[in-house]
Amino acid sequence: MTSYAYDGYAEKALRDEVLTRDECHDVLATPDDRVMELLTAVFKVRERYFGKKVRLQMRRYRLPFRAPVRTAHGVWPEREGLIVRLENEAGVLGWGEVAPIPHFGTETVEEAETAGRSLGEWTTLAA
Repeated sequence: MTSYAYDGYAEKALRDEVLTRDECHDVLATPDDRVMELLTAVFKVRERYFGKKVRLQMRRYRLPFRAPVRTAHGVWPEREGLIVRLENEAGVLGWGEVAPIPHFGTETVEEAETAGRSLGEWTTLAA
């Protein structure tokens, strides 16, 4: 499977042609190290039908563990993060989470929230 095959599948879909059973199998059998190539091709189809503009909403949460977690860095009494909701102009929704782990990642919840809010309520996805 080559990246141009993914592009060919996307172009075929954009012409309203149906992928063959073998082509669908190729997509489903995409190895992990090729997923980004597949997603790049899929984005072309997504952009045609749903555009690139999305509404970004975030809600911060902080929940205590039933029992504090002990790590080499100390006691971890709660989990905090952001619930993320994306909605495109067609009303299609997507949900996600940003939940940095203290002492194990490179950003904090505050930094992630600031970065998200800096995009504004409506933002345009990069290709």
